[in-house]
Amino acid sequence: MLEERDLQEIDRLMAHRMNIIIESDVMPKFNLLAEGIQDIQEKLLPRSRVDDLEDEMKFLKVMIRQMAERISELEKAN
Repeated sequence: MLEERDLQEIDRLMAHRMNIIIESDVMPKFNLLAEGIQDIQEKLLPRSRVDDLEDEMKFLKVMIRQMAERISELEKAN
C-alpha cells in the first residue's frame, strides 16, 4: 500500500507533468487564438463608422427611389 509520502510525490509529479503539457501544448494554441482575434479586431470597422455607413445607405436609397419616380414621371410625360 502507498504511503502518504508516496502519494504526495505522485501528486507533485502529476502537477509537474500537467504544467509541462499546458506550457507546451495548450498555451501555444491560446496564443495563436489571441493573435487571430487581434488580427480580426484590427480589421473591424468601429461601430460608429458602421452606423454612419448605415445612415448614408438609407439616405442613398431614398434618393434613388425619388430619382426612379422622377424618371418614371418624365417617361410618362413624353
